[in-house]
Amino acid sequence: MALALPLNELSLCEARRALLDHVTDQRGLAPSGSSDFEPMSDGNMGSFRILSAVDSGDPEQVIAEFEFLDADGVGVLVTAFSREGRTISSFDFWRYDFGSLQSFPEPADLHAPRRT
Repeated sequence: MALALPLNELSLCEARRALLDHVTDQRGLAPSGSSDFEPMSDGNMGSFRILSAVDSGDPEQVIAEFEFLDADGVGVLVTAFSREGRTISSFDFWRYDFGSLQSFPEPADLHAPRRT
């Protein structure tokens, strides 16, 4: 079940780490080793960077997409990005109504996005 926001800093870090570990394992990537995250300026939608990811100057590439329902039932697309395909460099959250994220997904909340 998704975690209601706001979370204290430790709980948010643990939730981000669980998401990172889940997608890393699912895609067979090298583990990140870092638990340092930086929120991105996205209007409180929840996007974040993994600070241990090396910025090689290469553009980020989409390596996974998931969807979950926020606490109010609005869909949220979660996209994982990587540079050089070895580790995850960031997660982008996009609420379909452009509102602020109300809950943070646990791995069990994620499913393949619906395509129309």
